[in-house]
Amino acid sequence: FYNASQVHETVTSDGNKVRVAIDSGQPVEWTTEDNYKFTLSKFQIIVPSNRYNEVRSLIKTDISDLSISRPRSRLNWGVDVPGDDEQIIYVWLDALISYLTVGGYPWDTKGEHGKESFTGRKPNAWPADIHIVGKDIIKFHTILWISFLMAAKLPLPKKILAHSHWTLEKHKMSKSRGNVICPFKLMNHYGVDAVRYYLLRDGGIADDGAYSEHIIGGRYRKDLAGQIGNLISRSTSHSLNPSSIVPKSPLLDGNLKENEVALMNILTNLPNLVDKHFEKFEFSKGLGLIFDAIAEVNKYFTDCEPWKLVSSPHARTPENEELLNRTLFFSAETLRIAGILLQSVMPTKMSELLDNLSVGKDERKWSDAKLGNGWPTMKDGKIVKFDVKGQLFPKLKD
Repeated sequence: FYNASQVHETVTSDGNKVRVAIDSGQPVEWTTEDNYKFTLSKFQIIVPSNRYNEVRSLIKTDISDLSISRPRSRLNWGVDVPGDDEQIIYVWLDALISYLTVGGYPWDTKGEHGKESFTGRKPNAWPADIHIVGKDIIKFHTILWISFLMAAKLPLPKKILAHSHWTLEKHKMSKSRGNVICPFKLMNHYGVDAVRYYLLRDGGIADDGAYSEHIIGGRYRKDLAGQIGNLISRSTSHSLNPSSIVPKSPLLDGNLKENEVALMNILTNLPNLVDKHFEKFEFSKGLGLIFDAIAEVNKYFTDCEPWKLVSSPHARTPENEELLNRTLFFSAETLRIAGILLQSVMPTKMSELLDNLSVGKDERKWSDAKLGNGWPTMKDGKIVKFDVKGQLFPKLKD
């Protein structure tokens, strides 16, 4: 089999377009069949791919032996070279090894992590599942650090993620340049979770992220207050749901409208799609899908005009009551699913959201983010009520 990157299109002598294998030039035919796959992509050790290619280029150059000490005579402080008082250890050797220290090294002679270490860290903290570094020090972590570990016959990190930088006016933020944004001021103004969301939504993994006060403010007002906050307030309003009762699921009734079937498909596929993006560190794409889903339900809510369904006693017909229930259900269910999926990004706010929706503490796992899987006690006839307390994302102070 050849995948799409291993073939290209060419024109034969008689003018026909054909696909041929790049390595052999032989014609290939498109075919599909069911196969099991080994997820080799999970073992791409250095991510993103542009950093992997950068490291490959470095390795192709002449790698010479590394000087790992400096004369004590020209440095004020350093770790002694064993057996030589005139030399101290080069900083990139002792600094890298400190990862092992906080990981509980040394462990016992069998190679297993000890139950205790002088750092007080838990056992099994090394090797790292993901070693996160900045792109400017990738050489030290993917060539030197890995070589040191291999030489010492110690386990390697399972994956290295080299992220890009935040820039301000096209310059990397740095103390020397004096263009660093104070994170404490941001958190005091927007809240910790809102800042976390902005950093993951607009920050760069493969490419640098450009910090913008306008964008972070827009994310708060449009995404957090305008989408999540708006959907909470309108779908739990006293005028539409005076008893604050969690609406019953209409999914098994079989009389859903076309736009409701479309919402079902979006919400059904959402957890798996977001998981795939998060696994590949594509946080912006995963978060984008979640907020796209919330926006779709907000549009659905507006299109249904539920306020008209309760405008007068005459408006509360069985048909309108059913439509109102469906409108409130899709709103609450979307918020429940989104709240679960966003817990790792905004843990405090999403805990508050799920509390407001009366989602049990033991019903907030990723596997619970399944359409129709919420409020399981309702299936036994129990009435569950919302417990909304204040605005989740209040208006920003000037």
